[in-house]
Amino acid sequence: MSKNLKVLSISSSYIDSKNKDLTFSASTSLLVGKLPSYKRFSNRYISLIKFTIPRLSYKPDSSYLYLYIENYQNTNACPSYINISTTLSNIDTSSITWNNIANTSPVCSFNKKVPLKLSGEYIKINITNIICYWLTNNITQPIIILSTDSSLFNISSTSSCNPPFISILLNSNHHCPMQNCYNGSTSSLGCTPNIFNPALSQNYAAGEVIRYNDMFYLVTVNNPLGLPGNSIDFTLLSPIPQTTSITGATGPTGATGATSPTGVTGPTGATGSTGPTGVTGPTGPTGVTGPTGATGPTATFDSQYAFFTTLGPNSTPLNSSGVTLELDVPIASDISNGITLDHSTNIITLAETGVYKISYIIIPLNQGTIPVSDIYIKVLNPTPGILIGSQYVIETSLTDAFPTIAGQAILPTTNPNTTLAVFASGASGTLFYRSISVIITKIA
Repeated sequence: MSKNLKVLSISSSYIDSKNKDLTFSASTSLLVGKLPSYKRFSNRYISLIKFTIPRLSYKPDSSYLYLYIENYQNTNACPSYINISTTLSNIDTSSITWNNIANTSPVCSFNKKVPLKLSGEYIKINITNIICYWLTNNITQPIIILSTDSSLFNISSTSSCNPPFISILLNSNHHCPMQNCYNGSTSSLGCTPNIFNPALSQNYAAGEVIRYNDMFYLVTVNNPLGLPGNSIDFTLLSPIPQTTSITGATGPTGATGATSPTGVTGPTGATGSTGPTGVTGPTGPTGVTGPTGATGPTATFDSQYAFFTTLGPNSTPLNSSGVTLELDVPIASDISNGITLDHSTNIITLAETGVYKISYIIIPLNQGTIPVSDIYIKVLNPTPGILIGSQYVIETSLTDAFPTIAGQAILPTTNPNTTLAVFASGASGTLFYRSISVIITKIA
């Protein structure tokens, strides 16, 4: 008989190679991997998930880690892999940083292949070896360490609506403690369950297997009451096999008895008549075909678009004159349209005249004192001016979750090679932000 045990994570965090002294244990999302390879300053992220493993008196048949994938970025058509490992060290997820994780030594490492374009659902990873390693070494507050070099994953954290968890399938027919489990072995050395002592009843713990009146029982609660077989605090597993005596020699086979006569076969019943087939009804007339609608006008312009983004955390010192915020090469675009980005200046050029819809989304990040800032898209050439803008004030907080800043506007251009950029200005201070996205679409 098998039993399934679900173990939820108790805490989680991720660490950042760029911000080596910071921890992100309050985040509802965990980052695993690194930014796209064309990023000039490529951050790396490692996530850590902590569990509390209960005491088990019998072996697991299998164990699976479930992770909810919120988002997944891959720059090529090859599958991505997540590296899963653990450690003997006791790690505090609320204070772990990139600098002090170097003091740990990961063990039980292996890779899990992740399907392309997987997001918005749980993935299932077999970690039976790791569970056995924890049980063998009596680790009660273990850590799962996640890393990769091929992609960037957003995984739901412990504080999210879809937290990580472990599912353990237990085999209640194997009553021995875990031994020699590492590297996939789940064999035990053999053991005999403790004989139940009524005088010590309240000293037993949940998960123990005891022997009472030639029966095996599982203790279901700590400090059980009553006697096995009469109390709900004990569950019957199986009788104890009885020793059998030696079987004597088999005697000779007796003579075969006479065959009885075959009985009379009864008469076959008459077959009933088949009922008549009903009449097929007439086919109705075909309706009149309606008139063909008028042909719509032919579009006189090509659909042109560009999507620029940058992923952080990033930071930019502010001044009253304004500074450009960093953007990466386009994630998606119609390269032939003439919408380009200069990486050295972070300036976007619209080569063709026309009407453009421009949108931006900025996700700020709390890192110390947050300055009062103006964030906007500014037209640089031919006529400088603010296209979209919003002034905001963010008070210092212990979390890194702030309202998203977004804007949208229609920009008609009568001059080729119109230029613009994402600007931020303030009297002093440094602006920290998680990401910036700019979407440009030519609509006429």
